[in-house]
Amino acid sequence: MSRLLKDRCSMICGESAADCITVNNSQVRCVADMVVNQAYGILSVIDMIRAEKDQRAVEEFLDEVKTISNELINWAKYLQVSHDIRKAVQKIQHWRGEERSETRYSFPEEFGEFIALRIDGPIEPAEAVIVNFSQSGIRFRYMGEQPRDCILVCTLTGNERIGKSISLVCEVKYFAEENGEMLVGAQIVEVSDSPDFNFFMDVLDMMSQAAAIKPHTA
Repeated sequence: MSRLLKDRCSMICGESAADCITVNNSQVRCVADMVVNQAYGILSVIDMIRAEKDQRAVEEFLDEVKTISNELINWAKYLQVSHDIRKAVQKIQHWRGEERSETRYSFPEEFGEFIALRIDGPIEPAEAVIVNFSQSGIRFRYMGEQPRDCILVCTLTGNERIGKSISLVCEVKYFAEENGEMLVGAQIVEVSDSPDFNFFMDVLDMMSQAAAIKPHTA
């Protein structure tokens, strides 16, 4: 096992000790804090499941374990693609105690040249900029008229190198005018006509492809 771990470390960070994350104590504490706290959260829910006799309560606890596990995986994948631990740290600070049931992740501006969001209707078509996103939520801004309906039809598109587009239907939860633009927070109710979706992974997949392209576009 130790040999496999060493080989994996070398594959990710290289042979140079100076390139290893362990050189930066702050980053080590950040990642360790996230993983340990969420692992303890999962263990505490498992203990409650063992003591619970009501099957409906057990199902709710299992859903909570799944939610914590998914959010931890999402946080790690976001960090893997964004390479910005400062933005990922914010997710630790706001993980609990939010009104939202899902953690929102900032959309890095540098991916804007590879990934675009377009509002197709029912308002006048407009190009939008993603502010943040989650498994089934999105916040974006655009120049144009305010939503006349609670439902917006949008398209998330990767550039020609990515070659992927996703149709989505958003239910507007709030909107406000900010610096001459409309700022919209919405829940995604449909993705590419499929009821089974994880919008976070769709965006992350495009970000991963963009990250692979980016070094070669200079």
